[in-house]
Amino acid sequence: ALMLTIDEPKPNGDIWVELLEKKDGRLSFKLSFSSGLGKYFKKDRFLLKYDKDIEGVPESILYIPAVANVAPVSWATGADLHVKELDETFIGSLRTIKDVMKDMYPDFSCAGDIHVERVVDNKLGHTGTSQLFTSGIDSFATFARHRDEKPDLITMGVYAPYSASLQRRIYREMDGFAQKEGVALHRIEWDYM
Repeated sequence: ALMLTIDEPKPNGDIWVELLEKKDGRLSFKLSFSSGLGKYFKKDRFLLKYDKDIEGVPESILYIPAVANVAPVSWATGADLHVKELDETFIGSLRTIKDVMKDMYPDFSCAGDIHVERVVDNKLGHTGTSQLFTSGIDSFATFARHRDEKPDLITMGVYAPYSASLQRRIYREMDGFAQKEGVALHRIEWDYM
């Protein structure tokens, strides 16, 4: 969670995201940052666990979740974000999000830039539909609009949830919904909060 007030001076500097390990559906990223930026991060690791094999997924795609979480910190602090490789389409999406943030929040810095050593134009062969699914009202409304497409539902959990019993209950409800609708439910768990 970023805790930067609008009037607070921007520290600038640099943030680096490095993929350390890819094994058994798990990803581990190391976050490094210039002095003065550490106070904006709770940890220097970003961990993800997928319920599917990710062995053949290009690194330029695997970097997306970590970069998506760190980019707003970069923009807010004016720090430049550095990453080894990233998908070209995602970079375009980040530019769009940054422009929308500038329009919505004119006092928000949006000063940091993203520097990518290798931009990759991935051609993905999957033609199905997926939907982020939290089991909230917006998720159900989106699903209702796309029900005929039978989207795979993707939900995010955390390694150490606030309440493990509540997390299990939510997963049971989601599993039941997905089964009733005849769609796949995929879990991505992460540890960064």
